[in-house]
Order: sequence, then structure tokens, then C-alpha cells
Amino acid sequence: MSNVDSKIKAARSTRIARWAGAACAGGMIVAVTSCAQTHGGAAENYPTRSVKWIVPFGAGGSTDLAARAFAPCMEEELGEPMVLENQDGGGGVVGTSKFVQAKDDGYTLAFVPSSPVALAPLTVRDVTYTADDIEPVGRVLYSPYVLAVSPDSPYEDAEDFFAAAKKAKKPLTVATVGESSLPGIMLKQLDKKYGIPTQQVPVQSATDMARGVISGDWDASYATLDPGSLAQVKKGDLRVLAVGANEQLSYLPDVPLFDDLGYEDLLPSVGSDFYLAARAGTPADILDKLEAATKKCVSDPDVVARVGKEWVPKEQVDRKELTRQLNELVSGLEEITK
Repeated sequence: MSNVDSKIKAARSTRIARWAGAACAGGMIVAVTSCAQTHGGAAENYPTRSVKWIVPFGAGGSTDLAARAFAPCMEEELGEPMVLENQDGGGGVVGTSKFVQAKDDGYTLAFVPSSPVALAPLTVRDVTYTADDIEPVGRVLYSPYVLAVSPDSPYEDAEDFFAAAKKAKKPLTVATVGESSLPGIMLKQLDKKYGIPTQQVPVQSATDMARGVISGDWDASYATLDPGSLAQVKKGDLRVLAVGANEQLSYLPDVPLFDDLGYEDLLPSVGSDFYLAARAGTPADILDKLEAATKKCVSDPDVVARVGKEWVPKEQVDRKELTRQLNELVSGLEEITK
């Protein structure tokens, strides 16, 4: 069986499990009893103990710091400790893989970006989960992609850079977290659709990526903009040529979007959403509690101040709409990556 076939079979198994859960809600007394035992008692009392958060990146990184900024508010809303566990590796795949092995009882959550959820199952070998295994309860962060160069780069703007890339005998080098990442795929789409080739240099650390751009090790970087790199932009250590986002950024008002430059439809959704997520199959009333608490915390002034208003989504949608958007992203990526 091929890897794709295995993933399809796994996704179907997930849907069957969901149907079985629905049968518990309306089935015989024996089935109802079984379901209650599976989920560890009445969901209306949730939570009755600490809740683990899996953060699929290393301690001290931007994702970890954001999760730690949210956790105290969620503790206050839910009345139990939120215990963070870092599971670094594979661009978020290692931690996400561990998360989907947890029980669907609401006591293990993930603070995770869209890439390991939507993209990794399509591009990374031996990934055993799909987006169907994950139930987002809220969008907690949004980070755009930026094409950045050093202050003394010869490229004054994005069009200069793209024109040079088209004419260069040796491809211009662009640091990304990998060709199979969302920014990496977007650059490949830029070549495929618009004839703008680049040579990607895989760099995992945002710090190393910025340092390499500033020192001239490569011509540019294309990656998510985090608080550290934004600080370097504000100091003048990095210069942003173009932004991959769905709308103009208030904190980079003079930097054009790729769409504004005529480079459209490079990805189904531009930028990286970060979710607080539960396991698929978690009881609906637990999901309701998590969703309500997440919405409050995303708009909490103390959380916004700690995370940074630049990264907190302006609008919140309910979890059903969030799941619809995630499925739409997966469908679009399936077309690009097949």
C-alpha cells in the first residue's frame, strides 16, 4: 500500500470513529455507558485535573513563548493547571505525532501551527496522521511570511529581486525552513507559475536565518515573521521586500503583498495560523468549553500584551468555520503537492 493510500485509509478510520461517537450519543444504554467510561466521566465537570499542552517546538522559541503567554489565562478560565510539554523535531511533526496518540478526552491539547497539521501529512514520509485527527478549538496566533534581505542588499524592492532572479546565471539563494515547508512550497510556486527560480537553503533556526541574511551568506530569507525578526526589521538589521499575507500589515504598511505585485494564488492561504487544538472525537461539550475559554484569552489585554498585538488574530471564528478553513487549506495543498 502506498503512503498516500495509507493516509486515506487512516482518515477514513477517523471518520468511522467519529460516526461511532455519534452513535454513542443516541444509542442504547450499554453504548452510552461505554462512551462515558471512554471519556472519563461527565464532560460537564471538565476539567477536573491538569491539562497537558504539547508544543511541537523547542523551549524558548517563539511558539513556546506564545503558548506560555496563553496558558495562565486558560488556567484562570478553566480552573485547572495547563502543563506545557515541548516535543521538538521535524518542523513540528514529532510533537504533532505524539499529540494525535493521546486520548480524545480534552486532557491533551496542542499549540500548533498549520504546517505540521495540513502540509506534513502530504509531504513528509511516514507521517501517520492527517488533519482529520485534529480538532482546532481556536486560532490563537497568525504569522505572515516575509521576503527579507540585508540592509545593504543591492535589491531595493521585490521587483528588483525577482528581476535579478530571472536573469541570474547562478540562482539567488533564499533561506527557508525547507522546501517542503509552506514558505518553501510558495517559492517553488513562484518559479512554476511566474518563472522566478531561486535556490533554497534549509535553515531551521530563525536566529541563524537572520544572521545568515545579515552577513551575506545567502541573498534573502523567506519565512514566518516572528517577534525576534520583527525587532530586527525595526532596528534596521533586516529589510522586508514583500509580505505573504492575506491583508496589508499595519506594522509594515509600506511593504507590498505578493498579491499586490501580481503574484497571486501561490498558496491556498498565505501566512501561518496557529491553533489550540484537541483530538478529533473529543466530546462536543468539552470542545465548547475550550472554544469559549480560548476566545476570551485571545482578546484578553494581558495576553495580547505578552504575545504582541501584531500576532493576535483580529477576528475569531467558531471552531466549525476554523475546521472548514483547515480542510480548504488541505484540499488546496493536495492539488499543489500531488
